[in-house]
Amino acid sequence: MIHNPSISKFITACGYYIERCFLTTKQGYVGLAPLGSQPGDIISVILGCDFPVILRQDPSSGTKPDETRWKVVGVCYVNGLMSGEAIYGSLPSHYRAVRCTEAADDKKICGSACALLDSRTNDLKTDPAAVLKEFGIKPDVWSREPHRLEVSEAVLREVGVELRDFFLV
Repeated sequence: MIHNPSISKFITACGYYIERCFLTTKQGYVGLAPLGSQPGDIISVILGCDFPVILRQDPSSGTKPDETRWKVVGVCYVNGLMSGEAIYGSLPSHYRAVRCTEAADDKKICGSACALLDSRTNDLKTDPAAVLKEFGIKPDVWSREPHRLEVSEAVLREVGVELRDFFLV
């Protein structure tokens, strides 16, 4: 067991990079992808997943969009898509994502000490449902423990979120 917090953080961080390669997208995003990723793969933020996913079109699938099948290459880290930006877009300039390790356990989301700092008020926003409401997105279900945040397809479409169905193989 490692008791030095600095060494523990270093070892944890190294684990994120094992079997990963850097990625860039046409939209200017950068991140880390599984080693098997290839040009032409797509990044998808799948509702309910904790991380964006790299998908590759199955070459044996049909040519029509509703016949297309996708293989899951693996999860990835993409700076700018890790905190819900695919749903609500870019954060307003007065918000900044921060780690708040001093946050009480009842304010953490899935045990994570992440929050948004509102520079206008210097308040930490730890309630994702309240933040989504600021963007005009009303969650259907929200509970902190167990963590559950659900927004209907209709609400997402209403606020202009591009949704697409994928047939995964």
